[in-house]
Amino acid sequence: SSGLNPLAARAGGVPPKRMVIIAMLMSGGVGGLVGIAEIMDKGRYDPNFVGFLGFNGISVALLGRNHPAGIAVGALLWAFLDASSDILQVTGAAPKEIVDIMRGVILLTAVIGYEIVRRIRVRDEAAQAAARLAGVAA
Repeated sequence: SSGLNPLAARAGGVPPKRMVIIAMLMSGGVGGLVGIAEIMDKGRYDPNFVGFLGFNGISVALLGRNHPAGIAVGALLWAFLDASSDILQVTGAAPKEIVDIMRGVILLTAVIGYEIVRRIRVRDEAAQAAARLAGVAA
C-alpha cells in the first residue's frame, strides 16, 4: 500500500519512502542480473537485443491484469506466439509479421474486453447503490 496510499502505509508501520527505494533497488538488481546473463550468453553487448522486451512485458502484464497467474498464462501465450512465428518463417506458410498482427489483435481485444466488463460492473454497482438508497428513503 505504500505506493497507492502512503498515509495508510505509514499508519500501518510501513515506511513508504524506504519501500519505494527498496523496490527500485530490487528491480534494478534483477534487471542487471538479466542483462549480465544476456551479455554472457552472446559474449558482447548488442544494442538491439532489448528493443521488444519492454513491449512484451507490458503486453503480458495487461493480458494477465497484473495478477501472477494471469501473467504466467499471458507469458505462455506470448512464448507460444514467438515459437510459432519462427516456425511460420521457416516453413514459409505465412509471413512472420502475421504473429505481430495476432499479438496486436489479442492485446486490443483483451484491453477492450476488460474495459467493457469494468464499465458494466460500475453501472451495476451504481444501480445497486441507488436501489439500496431508495429502499432506505422509503
